[in-house]
Amino acid sequence: MLTISKPLSAGQAQSYHQKEFVSKEQNYWSQRGEIAGEWQGRLAAQFRLAGAVSAEDFARLSQGQHPQTGEQLVRQRASYEYADADGKTVKTMEHRAGWDATFSAPKSVSLTALVGGDDRVREAHRESVRTALEHLEYYTMARIGGNHPAEPTAKFAAAKFEHDTARPVDGYAAPQLHTHAVIFNITERENGQYLRSAATCGSQRLPGGRPRVFHWRPRPVHSARENARRRKPRSRCDRINLPGWPYCRAPG
Repeated sequence: MLTISKPLSAGQAQSYHQKEFVSKEQNYWSQRGEIAGEWQGRLAAQFRLAGAVSAEDFARLSQGQHPQTGEQLVRQRASYEYADADGKTVKTMEHRAGWDATFSAPKSVSLTALVGGDDRVREAHRESVRTALEHLEYYTMARIGGNHPAEPTAKFAAAKFEHDTARPVDGYAAPQLHTHAVIFNITERENGQYLRSAATCGSQRLPGGRPRVFHWRPRPVHSARENARRRKPRSRCDRINLPGWPYCRAPG
């Protein structure tokens, strides 16, 4: 499952990076210490970003700056206040640093990879995230401004952070394999001009600013018994499971 967040401000992105994305507490099950992160994207490669994600490179990109030189590539937009039609004071958002695209593995995948210790399943999750981000990058567009339509660029920079722990509930941290991919709000046109992205990596905006959620389902060949079972109403908690794992069912 993929969930794309609302736009993050530069301050929010840097705070999440420091307190959550690289926190060793997010890898309780594998005990791998601080999370280094990993770069992906054509723009990241163009900036010569590879391997671990440094705090300095992350901070500069979140502010629309070149990660190597610090040059301002996209214009910063300061926050300001205004009164709407009802007389209420509205505060606009500062520069949109990017979006947090969270890829969450099904529970059976998390348990097999983390509790069962099967690194093949964990690597399969990583490959799925890489492939999904490649597809998202294809839809990247540059915001030209005015009455000009957005221009396709198929180029972005993303910082990935793999976690194996869900948020603790009553002190218990459940195994939950997921990857945060911070997709920065910067892209490059064919003429070399850097601009803000025109959309959240190709996802359509939903009413109220809610993120679009994607469910990826394979099309396996089922037995007659399985096909009969699948005709019955299924609960909303159903997810793709590994062979041998039962489907999640609603109580009763």
